[in-house]
Amino acid sequence: MMAIMAARLGDGNLAVDLLMMKHTKDTYLPNGHNCQTARLPIYLPGNGGLLTAVAMMAGGWLGCSNMDAP
Repeated sequence: MMAIMAARLGDGNLAVDLLMMKHTKDTYLPNGHNCQTARLPIYLPGNGGLLTAVAMMAGGWLGCSNMDAP
């Protein structure tokens, strides 16, 4: 959500930085999971959030300027 907000405010660099933060909960595994805790080793909604933000930044949104990858 923060990356989407940054992109819509015109700060693409911040949006990418937010998506690439180095935290345990932001570790995406090759099998598609992203680890939360030892008790909860898989968490799939985080992957959907990442993909939604990347798709929105690549494709734009209603009312965005006519530029590539806003």
